[in-house]
Amino acid sequence: MKIRKGFVSNSSSSSFICQVDISPERALEILEKILSCYNDVFGIDRGFHDVFEVPFIAEEGYLKDWIMDDHEYENEKIRSAPGKVVIESAGDNSIPYCLFELLEDRFDAIRIHLG
Repeated sequence: MKIRKGFVSNSSSSSFICQVDISPERALEILEKILSCYNDVFGIDRGFHDVFEVPFIAEEGYLKDWIMDDHEYENEKIRSAPGKVVIESAGDNSIPYCLFELLEDRFDAIRIHLG
């Protein structure tokens, strides 16, 4: 019998494309508050850059390398990004899953799983 030591991870990063009219600066302020509340609730101290990248406005061609022939629904989400504020994870699984719905609701965001 083989025994695996350590753990198996389904690592993935995420990108949230904001559909609300908001500036990257305002999105940053809100994200800092959300993370502060998360840290308070769970008694931890995760830094902003451990969880998120600084929000930015997507340019034409953002995530063009992620477009796949057989994933039209995901492709449409990616094509909606130019001109919108984007919130990205700092790394694989860096955004706590329990915050996904909050980010989607607050920013009317479309989440893209980047694998």
